[in-house]
Amino acid sequence: TRSLVSGISKQLASVKVAVLPWRAGQLFSARNIYRMPVYIERFDGTPGESVALNVRWEIVTKGDEKEEQFRFGEMRILEKVDGASYEALVAAMQRALGKACKEMADGINATKGP
Repeated sequence: TRSLVSGISKQLASVKVAVLPWRAGQLFSARNIYRMPVYIERFDGTPGESVALNVRWEIVTKGDEKEEQFRFGEMRILEKVDGASYEALVAAMQRALGKACKEMADGINATKGP
């Protein structure tokens, strides 16, 4: 969770990102607040081979009376592991997570409009 939040925060630069309980409704009444559930379905790899990251995410905003899905995404990232060491495996996992964070941050930026 920390790596995901850190990666998205870096991509958004000026936007505050926080981890909140699933139902933190008291903050959801403010303007420009989005809830972003992330479902990591697969995140594994083998040294010397590849890392697989399958993740789904959605951006939820509050409408007049209820929450509404604003945007969603699904990614299947396959990242080559450059070597047989665990350090190379971790580096490939970080690259895969970085790609996912960038796409999710782009989704948040797209909600802001021009």
